[in-house]
Amino acid sequence: MDLKALQNKKLNLEKKVASLKRLKQELSETSMQMDQARDIFKKESKDVEKMEKSSLKSYVAMIAGRYGETLEKERQEMVTAKLKYDRAKEAFNRLEDKVKHHESLKKELDSISKEYDEKLKALKDKMIKEDTHFKALYESKRDAYDKTSKELIELKEAIDAGNIVVQELNEAKKAFDSAANWGVFDMVGGGLLATMAKHNKINEGKTILNKVSNSLKDFNRELKDVDQSKFINMNIDISEFLTFADYFFDGIFADFTVQSRINNVKSKIATGIREIQRINQKLTYEKQEIEEEKANNEKALDELIAKHI
Repeated sequence: MDLKALQNKKLNLEKKVASLKRLKQELSETSMQMDQARDIFKKESKDVEKMEKSSLKSYVAMIAGRYGETLEKERQEMVTAKLKYDRAKEAFNRLEDKVKHHESLKKELDSISKEYDEKLKALKDKMIKEDTHFKALYESKRDAYDKTSKELIELKEAIDAGNIVVQELNEAKKAFDSAANWGVFDMVGGGLLATMAKHNKINEGKTILNKVSNSLKDFNRELKDVDQSKFINMNIDISEFLTFADYFFDGIFADFTVQSRINNVKSKIATGIREIQRINQKLTYEKQEIEEEKANNEKALDELIAKHI
């Protein structure tokens, strides 16, 4: 099969295989519906079986003079449940066949794509070797593609590092929120139990904030790899607002003083979360733009080679 025919075959298969993910999701949902319908049918069948056998329920129904009516109702419910189960099973089997068919198409697509890529690479190598103008154009577009690929990796690493900081700050916030609650209880006469619980939560929060300090270093390091020229106010010292990580809580303080310091830490944690989220939001917007740019660069490379197919 020549390159043009392979390309057409590949495009045709890609359109058909594109619905495979959706079909699998539908199959999963239909499987759940089928299981539920089967369980209901089994329950209704047991109810009929019990009714048909000599039992207290049938005896009471007979005494009341409505045994036949009750049994008929149970049978109708069983038949209705059976019909629903049969419909669900039929829908499941139909979808299962579709999924199997599309999976076979995907295997064919994988094979076609591999052959297409190999022949396309051979054509590209041939053009680069024989046509200096094509070589220069290709390398220029390839450099643009590689640049966006590298930027995406750096942005993702920075966003992931920022998310870790936010997660840890939220954990610290939860600990200090609990400490503040115990602190209020302590101030109104909660006694030794409240005091111990409060300081346990303070120590838990301090431990988490030590993790935050290390995670912030990682975040700062990842941010330095990002193209700072594309952002405003990105090159701030993020650790500035988290120097409270070593906040001194030890020793004997008046309850009011401790409570004030807890609230101060909570406020700074909230500021830290907002700041990291602000930066990560900018990084995410940039990531979306770079992903689009990368896709365009990849398309430009494909189109450049496709012109010679």
